[in-house]
Amino acid sequence: FDSFDGDSIIDIARLNADGSLDSSFDPGLSSNGIIYDVVVLQSGKILVAGQFSSFNSISANNIVLLNQDGSVDTAFDVATGPNESVKALLEQPDGKIVIGGNFTTFNAQSRQYLARIESDGSLDTSFIVGSSIEFPVYSLALQSTNNIIFVGLFYNDSGVEDIQIGRLLADTGTLDSSFNPGGVATDPGYWSNTVSIEALKVLDTDQILIGGQFREYNLVTRNGIARLQADGTLDTVFDPGTGVDYAVKSISLLSNNQIIIAGNYYTYNDSASVSISKLEGDPLVEQGSDEEIEVSSGNNSSSGFTSSISNVNTPSCSDSTPVGVPDLFQVDVASDRAILYFSPVNTPAPNYLVSYSQYDNAFQHSVFTNQGYSSGALVFTIDELQPNTTYFMKVRGQNGCAPGHWGNQVKITTAKKGVAYYRPVYAFSPIRLF
Repeated sequence: FDSFDGDSIIDIARLNADGSLDSSFDPGLSSNGIIYDVVVLQSGKILVAGQFSSFNSISANNIVLLNQDGSVDTAFDVATGPNESVKALLEQPDGKIVIGGNFTTFNAQSRQYLARIESDGSLDTSFIVGSSIEFPVYSLALQSTNNIIFVGLFYNDSGVEDIQIGRLLADTGTLDSSFNPGGVATDPGYWSNTVSIEALKVLDTDQILIGGQFREYNLVTRNGIARLQADGTLDTVFDPGTGVDYAVKSISLLSNNQIIIAGNYYTYNDSASVSISKLEGDPLVEQGSDEEIEVSSGNNSSSGFTSSISNVNTPSCSDSTPVGVPDLFQVDVASDRAILYFSPVNTPAPNYLVSYSQYDNAFQHSVFTNQGYSSGALVFTIDELQPNTTYFMKVRGQNGCAPGHWGNQVKITTAKKGVAYYRPVYAFSPIRLF
């Protein structure tokens, strides 16, 4: 974003308790890339991580420390830092900082997806995870022992189960062999070949809430959310039923230990509940809450939900499901964008949800269109696609909190980099090559 409530501010902002913009916090030009996580340290300073090379025109490779007024603390220096993006930050009680992400080196030293840095930004050479972690890390949390829980993404062409969660010993970073999560299994027929745990919350009991894009935990059905015992085994008392229909991206707790989840979904346990829900401890979905909550997800990976929300009341769903499905009959394709042409549903829908994914019959990225027409072709442009990449696209109507059914799926391949003109792909074309 580049503004908040009409005031110019880029990508990171601080709000007052009433939701208004705190004008005393000024990040200037902010980062020249993407911000994935923000943590307020014990010192009151603000640690920011993501995929960028500068912050307010000051060199900063994927991690930067801000003073309380938003200015860069130049005493904090990671030098060349991580070679790829940082998705997760965790401050330990001693002030050291654990980072997780897509990187494989830090200051040219091998650090595969996890590293620890000192409070001045330098690498802590005593903390060595080695090559035992085989997936990018998306979220981090501490148990009462100060041992570190980490979760992340796993990609497998065969679709077999694998582990996306583990525990590190706090002092050395070695894997804790007493933590036995077993594995999270993906069903390639539904989720394609990508499975991830992206949301993580450790409870006072050291039990662990996880959320993400998965269908099973140790071969037990758990759609998008599960609770684990402190040792990583599944807590079968916590039963979300059918869970969410897509993915959970963030988990937060209220003062009474009720659970707030947020993400890309439209139902929870077969009840309409769009993108944010409050769960009881058992956990049944409850529609609505007057308690002030904060749900934060900076660890976004492959889907579209990234948000901070306060004072949210999730409405009960009395809306009518749109009748019929959109007909996606043409997609005009360039190297970095596509224009979709589709017919509306049979009854007016205030919104349409466009899904585009690199995997067949999967829900990876999404965006709402605000086109509530009842007749005539609808047109929508998707930006920021990757060149020379295959995407699967589909559309459905959305009436308030009642989603319609998906229409037909169209497969396209974007042009090579630098091709600005569009070429049409029609619904009857199985593939388009450039």
